[in-house]
Amino acid sequence: MIGRDETSRRRRAFSGWRIVEVSMQTAWFFRPVVVSVGVTGATRNLSNTQQAIELLTTHWRDAGSLKHQSALRACRRAESGDMSSDIAREAFVEAAREAHILVE
Repeated sequence: MIGRDETSRRRRAFSGWRIVEVSMQTAWFFRPVVVSVGVTGATRNLSNTQQAIELLTTHWRDAGSLKHQSALRACRRAESGDMSSDIAREAFVEAAREAHILVE
């Protein structure tokens, strides 16, 4: 599939009494998203959903907002193949804009 990393990560999901393997693949953005992070405002170019998820889960100013939650959900869905990376990128851009970290 275009926009997918050839190596995949796996996550275990519990479904009732069965363990189900869910293949997780990095979904690449068509264009990097530039954000300003940290106290110094260093810029980062995020090129894929894995990088976006890492930022959303560890270094986010407005964690828990609706746009933050939507971006995190979209990036995870893109990694599982349920959503396009373009839609996940747009959700991430909106969350970054809301958190005032998007470099435009």
